[in-house]
Amino acid sequence: MQVRAHNLIWSAPGHSPSFIESETNSTKLEEFMEFYIKSAMAAVGDYPFVWDVDNEAVSNGKSTNSNTLKTSPWTIIDDHVCKAFQYAKKYKSSGQKLFYNDYKFEANSGNWEAKSDRVYTMVKDLKDRNCGIDGVGF
Repeated sequence: MQVRAHNLIWSAPGHSPSFIESETNSTKLEEFMEFYIKSAMAAVGDYPFVWDVDNEAVSNGKSTNSNTLKTSPWTIIDDHVCKAFQYAKKYKSSGQKLFYNDYKFEANSGNWEAKSDRVYTMVKDLKDRNCGIDGVGF
């Protein structure tokens, strides 16, 4: 049976443990991010063929909202999405793929078009900078 592992970092606010939600030191939080990604991937092992590295980081707003990312505890870390992928890339098993996962971004018109554009732009940027992303989950 193939297993997809969901998720290492959940960038939507309110979905992390309270000690993450209340942390204000970006260095400490980034150190924990790496420790957690390393530990979780080691504990689960090579069973998953895909890891959802970051989940729901992109904002849902309409086209008038230019904020690409939701404000979450992780956003105090500079370039946190790329860093999460870099850590996952560092600790993954051979052959495992690393995905960004989100919802309601498959639209090319209407209320969700702006989110679709933001997800595309973010993923393209992550690919261009070789952060380690292999794909996108819906």
